[in-house]
Formats: sequence, structure tokens, C-alpha cells
Amino acid sequence: MRPTVVAFTFGSDPAALRRTLDRIGRVVSDAGAAALAGDCRIVLAEVFNNIAEHAYGGAPGPITLRLTCGPGRLSCVVTDRGAPMPGFPQLGRRFPDVDAEKPMGLPEGGFGWALVRQLARDIRYDRVGDRNLLRFDIR
Repeated sequence: MRPTVVAFTFGSDPAALRRTLDRIGRVVSDAGAAALAGDCRIVLAEVFNNIAEHAYGGAPGPITLRLTCGPGRLSCVVTDRGAPMPGFPQLGRRFPDVDAEKPMGLPEGGFGWALVRQLARDIRYDRVGDRNLLRFDIR
């Protein structure tokens, strides 16, 4: 079976992100990779939300996704024209210790990238000219 390759270009507003995630879920399932659809949606939701919030700072901006779906593997390339991604080397940090009795003591932020690191493989970030380029696989 040949891999399915699709490309999406969409805005960074919440409605566009939700619509795109729904479309991606259908494409992944139709391409025979339904078992990966949930992980794909979680990872891409975090990536897209970080682009909207940090790269574009809440302002509108385009996001492009090139998705290759094959048996047991999804390859993703996400690009945007927002601000460079700060702190990429720290993405490998572990979840902080959490006291279950004090949930309000949780630190803000950082959990999404730890989750991305758990679910995605071969993560690579590059700044190419005025674009952010994030590549990763989900297996």
C-alpha cells in the first residue's frame, strides 16, 4: 500500500485549528492508520496551539501541515511564519514531581511538549529564513 500524502494550509484561529484537526483525523483513519489517529490529534493540537499562542502571539497567521500516512507511521512537517521557537533544547525535560494532594501547586506550561516528546519520534526543529519548520513521526 502506497503512503497517502496530504497538505493543509489553515489559519491559527481556534475555529480553523479545530476544523483542521477533525479533517486530519478523518484522513488518517481513511489512510489505514486509525490506530494512530488519537496520538496524532493530541500531538498536532499541542503543536498548533503553541504556534498560535507563541509563534503568532495570538495574532492571525498561516500554518501548513504536510502529512504522510503509511502503515503504522505518520510523518508530519509543520511550518509557520511566526517568531522563532525558544528553548527547543529543553523539550526533553521530564514532568515535574506532582503532589496529588496539592493540584493547585502545578507549574504553568511545559506539560504539552513533554506529551509531544512521549508520543512523537525523530522530532526536529529548524528555523529556515522567516519560517519555523517542525518535523516528527508518530508510530
